[in-house]
Amino acid sequence: MGKEFDWSQLISMSQAEELYGREKSTIKRAISNGTIIEGKDCNKFGRDWVFYKPSMDRIYLEERRNLKK
Repeated sequence: MGKEFDWSQLISMSQAEELYGREKSTIKRAISNGTIIEGKDCNKFGRDWVFYKPSMDRIYLEERRNLKK
């Protein structure tokens, strides 16, 4: 059997807003333009978005640090 999924790495939209200092509209725009990839970095359940924290860290922390160099 494959590797088990780590559910503790999922965060809600409101947690993403707080952790990365971005508004909901900015995060949704990043999904629309492909910066955040649905099915890889996030999924929508009903009306709610759920994000994979390591992907969001890569997008909003690591890549932004590289821009400042």
